[in-house]
Amino acid sequence: ALRARAGAWADAGAEVAYLDRPAIRNRTGADGYAAAIDFRSGGTIDPLAYTRGLARAAAARGAAIFARSPVARMARDGGAWHLETQGGSLRAKRVVLATNGSFGPAAAAIVPVEVHQIATAPLDARGRARVLPSGGCLTDMRRDAVALRQTPQGGLHGGGVAALPWNAAARLAPFFWRRFRTLFSGIDVPPVARIWSGRIAATPDFFPRLYEIGPGCVAPLWCNGRGNALATVLGAELARALARDRLE
Repeated sequence: ALRARAGAWADAGAEVAYLDRPAIRNRTGADGYAAAIDFRSGGTIDPLAYTRGLARAAAARGAAIFARSPVARMARDGGAWHLETQGGSLRAKRVVLATNGSFGPAAAAIVPVEVHQIATAPLDARGRARVLPSGGCLTDMRRDAVALRQTPQGGLHGGGVAALPWNAAARLAPFFWRRFRTLFSGIDVPPVARIWSGRIAATPDFFPRLYEIGPGCVAPLWCNGRGNALATVLGAELARALARDRLE
């Protein structure tokens, strides 16, 4: 199945390679995989640093950013939208509700999914040389989907989706740690230094949605866990559509 998928990606112009068991071990250092696809154009980013970079770029172009100012009330008033916050109010012709996995006017249309991440203390020199020696990341798409990368500090960072979020820190840190130890047998996996969680928004067909809440008010939803790239692209397209009054 992966060989066929790699061929389909290649036919679409993507730079991919099909990997067998020895090639996977050489590329990732991981044990236990029979087949994989290597996406040569892939990479990793720090989503928080990326978001801050987007904010700086927007501010440099004249955007005003008001953090920690949740909108408490929004209503249509005289052909415009009136938005009230604890610190002030404003009127706007157009409003984009970019709440994604958070609760909002279109929250009933999504399935909120909790994603959990762990980061370990740094690996020793042997471990750093073994885990993803040429960089990049590894995504395991089996039943318990897990993604993994080596941090710039030499630790392991990764995690995945949990169907049951209760008591997640106590349950999932050892779960992911054991998965890492299984994948990289023979190296000392350091203890977990940090665990954190967030919510993604899923849709039944895994396609994003665009809801029109009212005249000039839209909610772009949701990216099914791929928002770092997809929301950036969709945001630019949505901005152009709104600027031209061509939402269709």
